[in-house]
Amino acid sequence: MRLTQKALVDNVGDTPERIYRTTGQNPAIIYINFNSYISANNSEIDQRRLGIYLITSKGQWPIETPQDATEENVLKTLDAYKVEIEKPYTFIETREIGYKLYSWLISPVEEELRKQNINNLVFVMDSELRPMALSALYDGEKYLIEKYSIGIMPGLSLVSNRHVNLKNSTVLAAGISKEKPPYPPLKYVKNELESISQSWPGKVDVLLDREFTFSNLKQQGHQIVHFVTRTEFSRVKPELSTINSWDKELTVDDFSKLGWFDSRVNLLVLSGGSTTVGNAKYKFGFAGFAIQSGVNSVLSSLWDLDDQSTATLIGEFYNQLKVAPTKSEALRRAQVSMIKNPDFRHPAHWASYTIIGNPW
Repeated sequence: MRLTQKALVDNVGDTPERIYRTTGQNPAIIYINFNSYISANNSEIDQRRLGIYLITSKGQWPIETPQDATEENVLKTLDAYKVEIEKPYTFIETREIGYKLYSWLISPVEEELRKQNINNLVFVMDSELRPMALSALYDGEKYLIEKYSIGIMPGLSLVSNRHVNLKNSTVLAAGISKEKPPYPPLKYVKNELESISQSWPGKVDVLLDREFTFSNLKQQGHQIVHFVTRTEFSRVKPELSTINSWDKELTVDDFSKLGWFDSRVNLLVLSGGSTTVGNAKYKFGFAGFAIQSGVNSVLSSLWDLDDQSTATLIGEFYNQLKVAPTKSEALRRAQVSMIKNPDFRHPAHWASYTIIGNPW
């Protein structure tokens, strides 16, 4: 067993069995990376190929992947996928590319997933694979999210792997709806915040426009924090990346001053902007910053959605969070509801969002 695989197994421990007992969700941890393989005559190293290591409550084992799942083929296909999936009119192209990726990443493990009645997939992946809308991978009939709830972990040792019931949690919901140069107004911000405030069973503190300030954000015991505002992530100089509040642009350094680590925010929702995209150092963009600052789970996006799609998806996510057994299952149900809506059924409207960190 490779050292990275051994470390993964050691960190997982009894997590799959414990999560199943606690929530009814039956998880599989899927570790995906690129490995070097020795040629048949042992004379040279073949081109690097996709490697999969599967961990469930029944055990752990490596999974053989197709010969054509080379690093070059997979990354080239992923680049095409990222381009097509953001276009809300490319059903055929998105599904064709999603089908190819499905054949490499999911098909090799699917028989085992069926045997064990797995319904929750947690991915730990090489950095090149992280900007992938996993929920829209396509088996020829259904999207992956129609069959499994999905989460991505940056590393199993970075976040708690225990389930926390959020149904009566307090929420801090902050957003900017008015024009604030250079940003135009966001039309559906008020709707989104009002939806949360009116439907969530626990206490909701709302910071809208001028109330959305750095000093007002300092953590006071909220288990859920919700931002709906503009974001700018700089791959070249991540330390200059910002989230727009009313009185300042919140930087990476500001995250560490909000008190999230001390109070352990269980869920941060970043509604607006491509908040999951990062670089080699900051692997999950703003979501990664938040996890390093002490947040247990982050719901964030791979690309900018129009604010109507975002408000619809996020509103349904909170409705489901009240009744679903886990955060990732709440997101799955919200995304499936979008698929069933003729106005939002293309993955461009829903596949961007992913749970980063603890999906339970």
